[in-house]
Amino acid sequence: IKAVLYDGSYHPVDSSEMSFKMAAAIAYKEGIPQAGPVLLEPIGTLKVLVPDEMLGDVIGDINKRRGRIIGMNPAENRRQEIIAEVPVSEMGDFPTAMRSIAQGRAVFEFNFERYEEAPPFIAQKVIAEKARLYIQEHYTNGTLSVSEISRELYINQTYLRKMFKEEMGMTLLEYLTKYR
Repeated sequence: IKAVLYDGSYHPVDSSEMSFKMAAAIAYKEGIPQAGPVLLEPIGTLKVLVPDEMLGDVIGDINKRRGRIIGMNPAENRRQEIIAEVPVSEMGDFPTAMRSIAQGRAVFEFNFERYEEAPPFIAQKVIAEKARLYIQEHYTNGTLSVSEISRELYINQTYLRKMFKEEMGMTLLEYLTKYR
């Protein structure tokens, strides 16, 4: 994040290190929502060497994991090399799935490549979970408001209410009442 200060002045009575830190904190809190932040997810390159007869099943599994097939190359002994890009979050049970699909005859390697913007439905789930955890952690005396939650998580209040209802199956007010 980069910020540019266009104008400012120093006064021996009113200016202090703390006042400049407070000004920066306020600018940050107001600037983040205006910047239109997005959630990034790590993407990795997957290379799978699989027998020809299991190619379709392996490609289907990669597609199910939101993977994108980049290419396929023939290899020796009636095998194919599949090259794909897959979100790291989808790879947790991939070794087990490969053993099951290819009966132990496939090998793969997976390496981190870059970050990409997460699809809206993934971002929504992550933000809803973060809001839920924030509420559970900070809502002990019944004084937490929707505006405080949205300000702390840098989320528009209308979007927070809508997203919470879709992901949690109840309104934010119902959730807050439940934890009172």
